[in-house]
Amino acid sequence: MNSLKGKIALITGSARGLGKAIAERYAALGADIVLNYSRDKVAADETVSNIEAMGKIDIVVANAGIELVETPVTAFTEEQFDHVFSINTKGSYFTMQQGAKHMVGARRPPAISSTSCPRRSATAVSP
Repeated sequence: MNSLKGKIALITGSARGLGKAIAERYAALGADIVLNYSRDKVAADETVSNIEAMGKIDIVVANAGIELVETPVTAFTEEQFDHVFSINTKGSYFTMQQGAKHMVGARRPPAISSTSCPRRSATAVSP
């Protein structure tokens, strides 16, 4: 990958896991990184202000997502499904939509998907 010096990258879910690895790699290549995490509204509001002050974003990585590791997919309630769908699908879509409004040029923000669920925690289902 080429140098990202002078580029601004917004990476959701970048406090840990795949998002953290992406943020660290982009930073190593010279990008200025806007980190994102979900549990601090004051910090999130400050980030929004900082982004607006910068005026542009060159790279958006919609990486944030959740999974219900302890609940087998066959046991999801509709409420649980709606929660996961809202974060993983709607969240990614609107991150990309809003990010595209601030991106330089006509680029398509990447969507990233991963799971941290180890194989041993999978639940077997009998017919």
